[in-house]
Amino acid sequence: MQTDVIGIIEFINLKNPSMAQNENNFDIDGEIVHIGMPEPKTPTFTCQTIVLKLFAGAYSTEGKFTLVNKNLSLISGFAEGNRVQVNFQINDKKYIKKGGTADWFQNKEILNISKL
Repeated sequence: MQTDVIGIIEFINLKNPSMAQNENNFDIDGEIVHIGMPEPKTPTFTCQTIVLKLFAGAYSTEGKFTLVNKNLSLISGFAEGNRVQVNFQINDKKYIKKGGTADWFQNKEILNISKL
C-alpha cells in the first residue's frame, strides 16, 4: 500500500512541479466514486471515507481520502460522479505490529474540496 501513496505523490508532483516537496499540502483532481458514512471512532473523533478515481494520462487508479471531525460537513452537496479538486495533507501514523515490526496507517486527510 505504501507504493500507492508514493505513486499519488509522484503524480501530484508531475501536476504541480513547482510545489515544494517538504510542504504537506497537496491538490489533486478526480471523480468521486464512493462516499462512505461517517464513522464515530471515539466520542471526540469521527471520520468519513471518500474514494476518488484519479487520472494520469490514459491510466486511472483510485485513492482513498478521509474527512475528519470539523471537516465532515465539506462533503455536503457532493455526490458520486462529481468531478472535484481535493486539497489534502498526508497524516500517516506509525504503529508496532505483533512481533515488534513497525508499520504505518496511511491517511490522506481532506482539508478542502471543490467541484470542477
